[in-house]
Amino acid sequence: MKRVLITGAGGAPALNFTRSLRMAGEPFYLIGVDSDNHYLARAETEEAHLVPRAGDPDYVPIIQQIVRETAAELIFAQPDVEITVLSELRDELGLRTFWPDRQTVAICQDKFATYRLWAQAGLRVPETKMLHTANDLEAFMREHGDCWLRATVGAAGKGSFHTSDVDQARAWIDFNKGWGSFTAARYLSPHSVTWQSIWRHGELIVAQGRKRLYWEFGDRAPSGVTAIPRGPWPTSIRPARCPVRMLTAVTSSLPRFAEYSVVPSGENATSNGRLAEVSPSDN
Repeated sequence: MKRVLITGAGGAPALNFTRSLRMAGEPFYLIGVDSDNHYLARAETEEAHLVPRAGDPDYVPIIQQIVRETAAELIFAQPDVEITVLSELRDELGLRTFWPDRQTVAICQDKFATYRLWAQAGLRVPETKMLHTANDLEAFMREHGDCWLRATVGAAGKGSFHTSDVDQARAWIDFNKGWGSFTAARYLSPHSVTWQSIWRHGELIVAQGRKRLYWEFGDRAPSGVTAIPRGPWPTSIRPARCPVRMLTAVTSSLPRFAEYSVVPSGENATSNGRLAEVSPSDN
């Protein structure tokens, strides 16, 4: 029986992964870990272990100990903060990871780095500028007006804010201490599409596109964006034309799993969609 270690085991993405394995045609022994004892109680795994947060010096040693004690063979890490730490130390974990290479993981977790590579590759992306000073912000907003502010690193819409007011935008960056780590992008539309895929040796196996209808608890976030999208509707967008170009722009070896977001410019996502971000999912 294959033994899989699942991090963030009580969160919704890990629960989806767990339940998918339960539906497979073979049995799996699942070991769940989570840094939140309340989330850990929701894990649907054979074992459940409370671990420190990924930034804690004891995090990796404890993961290594759990791997040895449980004989885990594969790790499925979902939270970005854990992938960041584990990816760099993958050779010391003692089990299989199936991640893209370290550089690819780092690029995909930096939204400005992916923007620059996509732009260089000729892919359609919204105009974006790194904000080092207030002058950068003011110049960008004079040219584009409506803008989308965002931290370059972090999930769940971290630091995101939509505004056309320069004073408000400056105050937002000041409040978040975001000079040098936030970008301004031309605001396109409140609509977006997510596209998920599974690859094997560079071949697309299966993919799914969905239009996001709304974000759960969006009324509690300044930007209206949270980590909980709703609306699994099939969409007319046809992103399968560009995923290989999109992925090869950031990596020399295609990942096993990939997810990217497309934001339409106007209402017609099919002809006017622009890439917003990519996530190299786990195994």
